[in-house]
Amino acid sequence: MNLLHLPSGVLTIHTNQNLLLNKLLHVGLRQNPKRGFLLISKILGKHLPVRPLQMLESYRQLAAQIPASDMVTTFIGMAETATALGQGIFEAYAKHNPSGSLRYISSTRYPLDFPTFTFEETHSHAPSHYIHVTLQNQAYFANTKRLVLIDDEISTGQTLLRLAKAFLGLAPKLEEIYLLSLTDFLGEKRDALLSAFPVKTYSLALLQAGLNFEAEATWEVNLPQSQAPLPHNAPHSAARVGCEPQGFAPSHIQTLARQIAAREKQVQVLGTGEFQFEPFLLALALEKLGLDVHFRATTRSPILEFGVITERLEFADNYGQGLPNYLYNCSAMADIPIIACAETAMTNYLPAGIGAVAYVDFTKLPPFGGIA
Repeated sequence: MNLLHLPSGVLTIHTNQNLLLNKLLHVGLRQNPKRGFLLISKILGKHLPVRPLQMLESYRQLAAQIPASDMVTTFIGMAETATALGQGIFEAYAKHNPSGSLRYISSTRYPLDFPTFTFEETHSHAPSHYIHVTLQNQAYFANTKRLVLIDDEISTGQTLLRLAKAFLGLAPKLEEIYLLSLTDFLGEKRDALLSAFPVKTYSLALLQAGLNFEAEATWEVNLPQSQAPLPHNAPHSAARVGCEPQGFAPSHIQTLARQIAAREKQVQVLGTGEFQFEPFLLALALEKLGLDVHFRATTRSPILEFGVITERLEFADNYGQGLPNYLYNCSAMADIPIIACAETAMTNYLPAGIGAVAYVDFTKLPPFGGIA
């Protein structure tokens, strides 16, 4: 048992795998009155920099836990934190099951000009998720027999339960569900949660443990203040509207990596918000070319300075909404050039003084995947 005294309350983690627990995560403070703690992954590549090959290994390990099947399968990765994780697991599974009928889509915070179904992540700073139901997705969902839901961590599972129930309305043939995560903290509540899903459901993770949080009554914190969001400029990306397997080495990513490798030996590759998988592929290609590479992404998640989080930078998002975005602990890597990747044409969105930044506008590269 691990007892952690936070300013926001007491967090208890029940596990007999402390070495693995410490390998996988830190504990931080959310700037969110709904939940006073945050499990900060050491291998996700979101809030903290991570080696791309380490991220790839986690994708392979989790994908290997999914039983092989020829059933029509839909994979869904959770925005914004798990979009790279979700697509990475999807691609790793597809690589070893090439004959399967597989489709990936991520949830998104951005409505587009398609019908959607929505579900809520009630403890989040941005609770509403959208799944875009294009005509192609609608036809595929209708024949889906297996659903794989992917998040970086599962603490209550209620968000995934709401998603599964909403998805069932479009998938009358659904037979089984797999919940995949780096860490599953359902503990003694696991069986009860899984039995609440509409079809047979399994939870697969690198670590399964239990968690309890007792909030401090005197703890007070408010969400960051922001103006009403403006219309966004998020595009119809492959993951956001659905795609088939693309692989880990698309040619235009390899070309870009060789161009960067010709002038750099050490870089930070930065994704932006939900746009993580393609920047991860660039980071992976650079690391395979021999560069010293770390990957992470900007985020809308407000984390307070505490524990491993020693510094917070706030700036406006690059999706044109004027919402606050964040990067953490930048000073420690200030001398390492940043390759900032975005799926929008907006550049210079990072705060001044962050270091040398080269912006890559992926909208000017060949399209990644098919757009429905």
